[in-house]
Amino acid sequence: AFSNCTSLEMLDLPGTLTSIDSMAFENCSNLKSIEFPDSITSIDTSAFQNCSALERVVISQGMTKISSGLFMNCKNLSEVVIPDSITSIGTNAFLNTPWGKTHGNSGENR
Repeated sequence: AFSNCTSLEMLDLPGTLTSIDSMAFENCSNLKSIEFPDSITSIDTSAFQNCSALERVVISQGMTKISSGLFMNCKNLSEVVIPDSITSIGTNAFLNTPWGKTHGNSGENR
């Protein structure tokens, strides 16, 4: 959808959106922050991989899992708000991120 969109700096996702496809926003190198609406129940693998400017993410209360590689290589991601509704975090979800280095690449020690 927006893969490789280097001019994208922010997302304003509608409250009617329920899912985000795999690699939908990968390589959006100027995207800085994402707050997912609670209507989001699933985000597929690597949807935000290589978003190098991404610093902050607030995960939706409607989600139960964080997919594999979801924020992999987001080299500035240092703040992630994970709700109690999350019961599983996929392999390498936070690989090569400052947050992942602190909390484990899959976020096990959140």
